Amino acid sequence: MTLDSLPDGIHEGVPDAIYHQRLPVIANKSLLHALARSELDAREYIRGHRKQSDAFALGHAIEHRLESPHTFGERYITEPDFGDCRKTGKGLTKDTADERAENRARRDAWREANSHREVLTASDWQTVQTLGEHANADPHIRAILDAPGVYQATLLWRDEETGLRCKARPDKWIPSMGLMVDWKSARSASPRGFTQAIATYGYDLQAAHYMAGARACGWPAERFQFVCLEKRAPIYPVAMYRLSSQFAELGEARRMELLHRLRHCLHERTWNGYTSAEPDGCAVLEPPGWYVYEHDATDEDDWTMEVL
Repeated sequence: MTLDSLPDGIHEGVPDAIYHQRLPVIANKSLLHALARSELDAREYIRGHRKQSDAFALGHAIEHRLESPHTFGERYITEPDFGDCRKTGKGLTKDTADERAENRARRDAWREANSHREVLTASDWQTVQTLGEHANADPHIRAILDAPGVYQATLLWRDEETGLRCKARPDKWIPSMGLMVDWKSARSASPRGFTQAIATYGYDLQAAHYMAGARACGWPAERFQFVCLEKRAPIYPVAMYRLSSQFAELGEARRMELLHRLRHCLHERTWNGYTSAEPDGCAVLEPPGWYVYEHDATDEDDWTMEVL
């Protein structure tokens, strides 16, 4: 099975490995976010050269804990402490070498027996379990978790304006609420912290892309909501957010700009660096708003000192 062989529409049960295939090119939020950094980043994403980060793997574990807590232990496990397994080191004697060899043998046998499961560190295991407990303890988030819905369905559609094929995979769709939900593990779940994360990681772009997919596939999704889980021990706070209409409009405008840019790159087979698309290879930089504000404030302070 490949995504290219599936018709446009809604598909349940598509394996992760199939959904995350990079070729043929199907525009998803990760590819568009890579393109927002640079065309070269997008090319490397398509080629599959970008490795999944530890944060990405932890996020998947948190998703599983929320969506299927009863099977979490079947897929994830934390590795016991087998003691010193080093082959070299100071103070190595025959006795310590034998002890370490036994430790390695026990460790390797354990890993072989659990090769079908994903291993979390003890710290990550504690984080995932505690976040799951805190999410269930929040009555509003618990209502989202308990509501009947569809998890991890694959949406496939063709963008009418650019002709590009697109895909999306919402964490949960709740038909009775007209709601799509996305779980987000975050450094900060505060309004200010998560707003910064939206700008940094392109979550507004993601929301726009998923909502476009829902409309194209006939899903009655009226709202997109983030369930945020802060990975800060020992309190692990949780929160829920949705974007304002202005935020959502900015995300959709950026999504369309990136789709047009992606179509151009694919058609021309050209992937530019930061400034190579400029006529002379050199771009002009403008001062950011905060820099202008600080400069103006400094000038005002200097003028005040002169008057005094």
